[in-house]
Amino acid sequence: MSRSENRSLSFWRRRSVGTLATALTILVLVGCDIPERPPLRPESLDELQARSGGNAVEGDGASVAEPSFADSANYLEPPSIIANQAWETWDAYYVGDQHVGYNHVVAKPVENDSSGKMSYLMDNLLLVNQGQARTVQRLQQTSTEDKNGRLIDFESSLQVGPVVTNYSGEVVEDAGDSGKEMRVRVKTRKGRNETSAFLAWDSTYRGLVAIEQSLRQKPLTKKGDIRFLKMLVPGNYKIGTAKLKCSGPASVPMQDGTMLPMTEISCEIQLDDGSNTYSTIWIDDEGAIRRTYSPGIKLVAYRTNKQSATDFVEPSNISVLLPIEGEIDRPLEAKRIAFEVTPVQQVKKTAEGEESEELIKMVPEPGQWVRKTKSNQFQLLVSRKQETNLKSFEGSDLKPSDADLSVNSYVDFRNGLVRRFASAAVASRSELSRREVALELTRTANSLIEVEPDKIGLMRASVVAQEGKASQTGRAILLMAMLRAKDIPARLAIGLRYQQGSPSRMVYHSWVLAFVDDQWIHLDVDDGDMGACDRIILTTSALDESSQNKVFVPFMDAVSRIRVRVVNAAY
Repeated sequence: MSRSENRSLSFWRRRSVGTLATALTILVLVGCDIPERPPLRPESLDELQARSGGNAVEGDGASVAEPSFADSANYLEPPSIIANQAWETWDAYYVGDQHVGYNHVVAKPVENDSSGKMSYLMDNLLLVNQGQARTVQRLQQTSTEDKNGRLIDFESSLQVGPVVTNYSGEVVEDAGDSGKEMRVRVKTRKGRNETSAFLAWDSTYRGLVAIEQSLRQKPLTKKGDIRFLKMLVPGNYKIGTAKLKCSGPASVPMQDGTMLPMTEISCEIQLDDGSNTYSTIWIDDEGAIRRTYSPGIKLVAYRTNKQSATDFVEPSNISVLLPIEGEIDRPLEAKRIAFEVTPVQQVKKTAEGEESEELIKMVPEPGQWVRKTKSNQFQLLVSRKQETNLKSFEGSDLKPSDADLSVNSYVDFRNGLVRRFASAAVASRSELSRREVALELTRTANSLIEVEPDKIGLMRASVVAQEGKASQTGRAILLMAMLRAKDIPARLAIGLRYQQGSPSRMVYHSWVLAFVDDQWIHLDVDDGDMGACDRIILTTSALDESSQNKVFVPFMDAVSRIRVRVVNAAY
């Protein structure tokens, strides 16, 4: 990976994954519009302490110094016996008046278990703005605890746009220098790569729903009372310490505009690396969290029902969407479409401190010609014709490589089922040209594989064939494998496709480039046909082992920086 790709990758990971981790740290543990509140971190922590009851530890007016995080080990609330009862919550996420996500938690006894174990299922979705683009960031998580509230294990899937990272963990006991030592073994899988890490653990530490559990079991209602919880933090799966401090009664506006009497709690979570997040929680008399405010991302969470929590203005099943200027009347019929691509920002600072206008880079791709009109502005001509007289536009010279015909961990076309799919599609039809073979394979993938939007990210072609359902990207990977099984070079194209609506927009899309008759053709499993010119390629990949971990990096880097306008369309 080049130095520039490394910078791009690390920048994108810090920005998008970090945003979600911040939100999850504060919100999925609990479960919101209060613009008039002072920000947290407040301008003065002394001011917050004064509003929250001074330095009393137990809220009784004692002059004992308030414990700090350094003292938290002496004040930890350990796991406690949990009621073997089911409960369920829905929270709606808002930034200002925009509905941007939800959190859903289900607690229930483990089936066919007599020992009192509980499982906690969570689905947390947040729509995050990056430049003009809106990206879906979603955490789906399941954890198991014993009857005493001690964590046993967990599994989770973290989606950021089209990228998925899977985690799993379990509490284990290993022999150490001083006897048995408890640790949490956390496995992280990104694509085909898996890493493991061990975190020191203790019987006083709590699991992934610690704050909600603690307040339900013992509401924190006395002004000045303080509680510390050592816990595993969702989303980043590191050890953190939560400090809860009761600020006393408050009258709180809810989602429907009504004012309800509640108890206000300030919450500060400090990770072992020293980073902190802040939020305010409001609970009812039974300790149920009714509202949360996270000032770092100006996010408010209202406790509500499923319909209110999931009633989005924007569809939540589109991993990335980008507003677009202009309209395409008949996108599937267009023979040529011209787009203008400009940066969201006009200037940036270079490493030397100088200003530079070159924020984006658009390169020619098969069927996509590029003309640079200004230092930071491009025109793209997308056509399915063999264009020959485009003097001021630069065309692609992409040639098939060995990787476009090779087997790899995702495009595993030597799998028996994948080869049978490919052979059945063109059985007894030896008269077909290579172009016709490619189209038949596209139609076969379209008819045999069901669309399953929740299966985000890269999937092995053999798994797609076996399960019979996949996301758009998974179906494209199967088509790549079927094409290569017939000795047709194939690459994955990743970019944005025009979607009509009110308003219209560009959305994440993936399809296949196949090399037949000395040219690349566009094949779209969603359409079961040739891909129309209603799309922009931002990157392509053979999905070989060297590129798998960075396949989405150019897409995510570009989509957060650009704005797109339709110039015209020809039919």
